[in-house]
Amino acid sequence: PIVPEGFDISLFTVSATDMAGDYHDTVQLRDGRIVIVLGDVTGHGVSASLAMAMAKATLVYVGNEGQTFPTIFMDKLNELFGGELKASRKKMTLVTVVVNPTTRYLEIDNAGQSFPRYYASNSQTSFDIELPSVPIGAMKRRKPGLFSRTMEPGDAIILYTDGIIECLNDKSEMYGYNRFNEAFENSIKKGCSADETIRAMMK
Repeated sequence: PIVPEGFDISLFTVSATDMAGDYHDTVQLRDGRIVIVLGDVTGHGVSASLAMAMAKATLVYVGNEGQTFPTIFMDKLNELFGGELKASRKKMTLVTVVVNPTTRYLEIDNAGQSFPRYYASNSQTSFDIELPSVPIGAMKRRKPGLFSRTMEPGDAIILYTDGIIECLNDKSEMYGYNRFNEAFENSIKKGCSADETIRAMMK
């Protein structure tokens, strides 16, 4: 990932099949802001992978054109899925995070993806960034709901798909949100790095 000075970013994925539709990426815009995306295309296999590739191409194109993030990017992708992929009925849950490394100003737009979890260092508690929405391609026009906040030193945010929440143990019990939230919060409180936090949670 692209990691600006003063920040710590780590990515992790393991696919359920050889060709999956999960997508995560980081892109630096011309103005220095960092874009982080996490998405999940419906289904598996070649069709899901192709849809994911279209999302990546759109991200790069909109970034190179200097267009507005996160909303314009999400709207452009929604138009693309609604037009080019309408026949295949492909949808994509997607969350886009934009952060200014200088001002630490954070903006988030979500399209049906799991709610990001935010850890606030001043209160030492975490909370869901609740942005109810529908997946990319589900409606002709989407209604963005933006979350914005200035990050403080020690703050953290985690993005994830439902894959980790729905993991089963040998007793067929799901990992679930409570375990996920507790593991995330505990790791940050211990001062773990982004990579250490993810590795601890996956273990």
